[in-house]
Amino acid sequence: MKKKNPLIFLHLTRTGGSTLRGIIERQINRGAAYRIKGNSIEKTIEDFKNFSQVERDKIKFLSGHMPLGLHKYFSVPCDYITMLRDPIEKVISEYYYMKNFPQHTYYQTIKNMSLKDHALSRVNSVVNYQARVLSDNWGMPHVESSPLPSNALEVAKENLRKYFKVVGVMEKFDETLLVFKKVLGWKNIYYIRNNVNAKRPLKSEISQDVLDIIKKNNALDIELHKLAGQLLEDSIKKYGPSFEEDLKRFRVINKTNFFQTLNTVKGKSREFIVNCIPDFVKNRIKKVLNKN
Repeated sequence: MKKKNPLIFLHLTRTGGSTLRGIIERQINRGAAYRIKGNSIEKTIEDFKNFSQVERDKIKFLSGHMPLGLHKYFSVPCDYITMLRDPIEKVISEYYYMKNFPQHTYYQTIKNMSLKDHALSRVNSVVNYQARVLSDNWGMPHVESSPLPSNALEVAKENLRKYFKVVGVMEKFDETLLVFKKVLGWKNIYYIRNNVNAKRPLKSEISQDVLDIIKKNNALDIELHKLAGQLLEDSIKKYGPSFEEDLKRFRVINKTNFFQTLNTVKGKSREFIVNCIPDFVKNRIKKVLNKN
């Protein structure tokens, strides 16, 4: 069996990354993952860099909010993956997430700000942040942004094509997971979403003047998100003719959340579920597929 390269998940803020990270961690041996922590980004990056080469090469999965380029600290080739999001939705989601999460490091700053204030604040996370990270112009998410080079978008596009084994978009989360599974040889990709923000208005409920500000500040991200969608579509075409049926089956099984049930049940009850659930799932799949 071909040995897998270390996997680096470049987690862009508010793109479903916490859910995705949990899925990826199931694919590797316990203890082989290292995470750049959101509440101590600079420290955990520095800790990683200060590991010995032997220690770094034991890491099979590196994830977090981090700059492009940490693959250079491994002695072997690495595979990058990432997921992008509609930048307007991303800015809205991030604002309400931080405002409703007192433990967030930026909460004290944002708690008395309106969405419009936040959009006008010019911190990195609200101004072409995805293009900034992917063009290798790293900046901490919630510090004042500096101007990007004029070629930032083209560099970001080239980096997506050059370094990333596969790219996804949050709007097609399930499709992205299936592609990741196929390309990277994953097994269990079932999930329940983490860090979902229910206390936020829909994009259609946000005033147009605020949307216009966000759109203007994220023109590069809008173009980069389009490319990510195209790259995902290319990967879906390479997946093969079974993609739509595989997607339908995956969604049916995922709705049962049987894998979550197994995590809470012990002993003979667990053994009973393991023996019974596969047939139940197969029957449910058949019923749904026959209706469509």
